[in-house]
Order: sequence, then C-alpha cells, then structure tokens
Amino acid sequence: MNKEIPSSRQTFFGTQINHTKKEGTLKILNWNIQTPSFKRASKQLKFLESLSASIIVLTEFSFSKSCVLIRDKLEDLGYKTILPEIREDNFGVLIAIKKEIIFSEDNLEHFLSHRSATIKINWNKKELFLTGLYVPPRSINKKDLKTNNRRKEFHDSVIKNFNGFLKTNNQLIVGDFNVPEPETISLNDNISKDNDYLLYHFFLKSGLLDVHKELDKKDSSLFRKEKGYRPDIAFISKALLPSVKDYLYLKEVVDNKLSDHSAILLEIC
Repeated sequence: MNKEIPSSRQTFFGTQINHTKKEGTLKILNWNIQTPSFKRASKQLKFLESLSASIIVLTEFSFSKSCVLIRDKLEDLGYKTILPEIREDNFGVLIAIKKEIIFSEDNLEHFLSHRSATIKINWNKKELFLTGLYVPPRSINKKDLKTNNRRKEFHDSVIKNFNGFLKTNNQLIVGDFNVPEPETISLNDNISKDNDYLLYHFFLKSGLLDVHKELDKKDSSLFRKEKGYRPDIAFISKALLPSVKDYLYLKEVVDNKLSDHSAILLEIC
C-alpha cells in the first residue's frame, strides 16, 4: 500500500489541488501555453512551479526566447526536458519530467513528428507510455487547401504509425487537438466530422477512453470563456482509468490571461 504523506498545495492563483501526496503518484499537467510573450512566460512559470507536477506537457511550444526561458527554468527546477527538433513549422511539444522519474524517449516518426513527443515511464512496476500531441490547426476557409491538407496528412500519418503502438496496455495521450470534442456544442458549423475527428475516433476505436467523458465532467467551458469548446483532451487506456485519482481543468489560467486554453491536471496512482 502506498504511504500517504500529508500535503496541502495551492496553485499560483489559490486553487487547492490536493490534500495528500502518495508515493508512486504521478501528477501530469497538459497545457497549451499560446506562444507567450516574455512577460507572460514569467507568469506562466510561477503557475507551473506552484503545481509541482511530476510531468509537464506543453503544446504550442517554440524556440522563441520566452519558450527557451520556460525550458531553462524548468530544468533549474529539477526537470529533464524533451523537445523534438522543430522543423517545417514553428511549433511543437515539450515534455518536462522530474529527474527522479525513470523514463526513456520513445518517439515515433511521422509527418510533422515534432508535434508529438512520447516517453516510456517505469511507474509502480509498470510501463506507462505518455504522448503529448499538438495537432495542426484547420482552416474554416474551404479554399485554404494547404492548411487543411497539412492537418489531414498529420492525422493519416499518426494513425499509420501509432496503430500497432497503441496495442500496448498502458497509454496516456494528452494534447491540443485544435477542434472541439465532437459531442460538445460546436461554435463553428464548418467543422468537417469526417476529416477533423479522424484522430479522436481513431483513439477511441483503439480502445482508449476520453477521461473527461468517462468521469462525467459536465462543464465544458474550457477554452477561453466560450461554452462547448474542449480542444484539449486526455485519452487513457481502459485498464488505467481506475488509477486516475484526480482530474481537473484549471480555468484560472484563462481567467488570468496566461493562455487561451485551460490546463488539464491528472493525478494517477
């Protein structure tokens, strides 16, 4: 049995996020940081430090001075950072892992592969694969074939290269899918369910579960202050779902203008 250690922790904005800390617990944060300015990056760092997460997955990450500041500061705080080489466009995924966690990189090559990062973690005598995804945006302009074809090629490439990989039992996939979850109220009637939800339905058909839906979260006002728009999604293997002890959408980062995306915080043990 895991030993409970009394703990009380609040985020930078005062939200209490847990009462106890257990040995063997992983606290995983997923957040689109919206390409911050240097000033906003400094505030984001204070928020990240206040969480004391085991693993941090940041999307819309670049090699701008502000993002390099975040990476370097996280390393100063005791994290090892994984950032696939960003090529062909300006954005990717950074994963920061506390140094005491045993892990290895397990990235898969695919179109725009810098928009995903995968690590294998030795956790509670199990192997856990964690993937961060930053899906390319779509265009509501049907004539913008370059943008939409690029997104479609990314979808197709990920599906092809992840197909066998997802048969591994313990999977957690988090990230920004750049489209609202299909059963929420759409803010845009131009969304193509055939093309825009290829990845979403692929993960479900592969046996993964949408954590938000499985835990029956009612509030989907998770992007900016708009209702019915949930582009940041966490998928988990069915066998791992009982291990999720806490799941939060931290909307305070939107309210305080640190990003236009809420942050996902999962605690598994």
